[in-house]
Amino acid sequence: MSADDLKDELARNLRVDAGLLDADIWSQLIDDETVAHALSVREALDDSGVVGQAWATELDGLTRRYCSCVFLLARKASTPDAAARPGHETELITKDARLDALSQIMALDVARLPQVSELRKDLLQDKLLSEQDVASWLGRRAGDEYKEVGRLHIIARLVQELYGLDESAASELILTGVPPVLTRTHVEIRYRSPYAAFSRIAFDADPRTPPPEVTKLYSKARLRVRGGGDRGMTDKHIALALFAARRMGKFPPVGIRVSYRRGLAASDPHRHGMSIALLDDPLDVPSVPWSEVLQEWNRDHPEWAYATSVPVQHFANDVRVAWERITGCAWRPRQDED
Repeated sequence: MSADDLKDELARNLRVDAGLLDADIWSQLIDDETVAHALSVREALDDSGVVGQAWATELDGLTRRYCSCVFLLARKASTPDAAARPGHETELITKDARLDALSQIMALDVARLPQVSELRKDLLQDKLLSEQDVASWLGRRAGDEYKEVGRLHIIARLVQELYGLDESAASELILTGVPPVLTRTHVEIRYRSPYAAFSRIAFDADPRTPPPEVTKLYSKARLRVRGGGDRGMTDKHIALALFAARRMGKFPPVGIRVSYRRGLAASDPHRHGMSIALLDDPLDVPSVPWSEVLQEWNRDHPEWAYATSVPVQHFANDVRVAWERITGCAWRPRQDED
């Protein structure tokens, strides 16, 4: 038996076309020698002349391994960006008669796919589920009936690729036949750490969306992220921010302070208050006085040197403000900072 023959047997065990098996997962099973192990077992069984139940057990093990990889991909696809804070702010605009009609056309198209009609016949006896019953139906098949759920995930990914739905919506459409809600515009604020400046506003818009509507939604989301407009930064202030970042270990040390607001759900983006705070140096390296930092700045940047008559706190404030404007995070002074 070859690897391609084994792939065909896996597909038959899942009752899907071999072409629907995920190429990346199959490559992973080859890399981790799952395929090689199954082939060696089959070769030994062929040599012994006893295939039957022993091979069915081995094939079920391979199928379970493949399905576990599919489930993992599904969970990762439904999980927010790992670099983002838990919980995004989203705004959806769904009121659109043409999109409602398109959604119904999509549901009819999906029902005509042979893979979907066969799955509905085999797993649902052609009796579609209600939306309320989907979770319990999936829950009852989390154990020994993993092949049924694995087959559903594979076909859902086909629907996902064809129609641009996320996998959970595709699975629900397959099981219920209920047309999905299509959004004309989806705005998502992705909060990131450690610097607020890494946050992003993501747009998913129907091409028919009027530009003024996009502008209005973007302005509203931007106001929530920044709280106002944006002023340009001079080359000097950019240099001050980089100067601070390169010398964080030499003068007032910086650490990340995360605070949680009680009474808010973990998914609430306002629950997580993150700022860059001046903390005690973990190595107990004495902080360099701002006066010495100013001297270093003047040596490195004579074109922007501060006059001796300028108070050192003026320089310290320029450094803090420049660094805050670049990173989007507050620089909180220690109580003992000069």
